Amino acid sequence: MVDCRIPQLFGTTGLCSACNKTIPAFEMVMRAKSNVYHLECFACHQCNHRFCVGDRFYLHDNKIICEYDHEERALFATLPFTCAGLAQLKRQAQQITDSGVRDDGSSGYGSGDSPYDGR
Repeated sequence: MVDCRIPQLFGTTGLCSACNKTIPAFEMVMRAKSNVYHLECFACHQCNHRFCVGDRFYLHDNKIICEYDHEERALFATLPFTCAGLAQLKRQAQQITDSGVRDDGSSGYGSGDSPYDGR
C-alpha cells in the first residue's frame, strides 16, 4: 500500500506508465515506485477513481488499484467459485443494500467516477 504524495516535476522526458505517451520534462507527474504517470492518468485501473494527496493505493502488475478495489479483489480471491459461494455473495450484497448503507462521498469514492458509488 502506498500513499499519494504531492505531484512533482518529471525532470527528464519519458513515457507514462499508464498510457505509454510521452511526458515532457517540464510536466508535473505522479510516481509510484519506478512508474511515472501524467496527473490525469494517475487513477485506479479498475474504476478510474482519481487519487488525491493522501489517498492510499496498491500496485498490482504495475497497475494502480484503489483501496476499495484492492479489498474487493482480496474478497473474490478467497471465495470458492461454486454456486454456494455466489449465493453467499448475493446474500451479503442484499444485506448491505437492505441496511441502507450509503456512501456520503466524504471518502472520495462518491465522486461519480466509480461505477460502485451507486449513482
